[in-house]
Amino acid sequence: MNSKVKNAVLIGTLCSVSYLAVYFARNILSTVTPQMISGGGFTTEYIGKVSSIYFIFYAVGQLINGAIGDKIKARYMISIGLLMAGVTNLMFSVLSGYPSAAMIIYGMTGFFLSMIYGPMTKVVAENTEPIYATRCSLGYTFASFFGSPTAGLAAALIPKWQSVFALSSIILFIMAAASFFFFISQFFTVFLLCF
Repeated sequence: MNSKVKNAVLIGTLCSVSYLAVYFARNILSTVTPQMISGGGFTTEYIGKVSSIYFIFYAVGQLINGAIGDKIKARYMISIGLLMAGVTNLMFSVLSGYPSAAMIIYGMTGFFLSMIYGPMTKVVAENTEPIYATRCSLGYTFASFFGSPTAGLAAALIPKWQSVFALSSIILFIMAAASFFFFISQFFTVFLLCF
């Protein structure tokens, strides 16, 4: 493989795995709802409100983060979005005894997850050839389809709903670090190759 193909494969793989982590996190609430209702004492009305606030924050985040994304480097947006989504995702399960606070925290998860798609598309477009950019974009779009089944599988295998949120947060933390360090090393390698 030539260097352009290797670069595209690395970027495409990282984006696909990151986007799978995003969709895993996005789908946890719906997959653990039965556990939250039966063992956690939550109501369907409360979970519906949490879900609604999540989507409101996500929509607002799309608008705000779209404007910010034009001014900040994409790797920072992606890494910060993944990291902070991991933090708020974990805090939701920790603060579940405080319903109003937990609701707002979970809304923030939506806000931070809205930071990923635009910058990811920007990274792919700016750092791969057009033919590979299309394939990378298809790769992470395809990876998103596995988020819901992955979350469902985790909910089925892990008895405590809080542990499913913790697992998702750990995955988001790992992907935040991987994205940050990969993009730094990738840009450093490209810089060295220019000389």
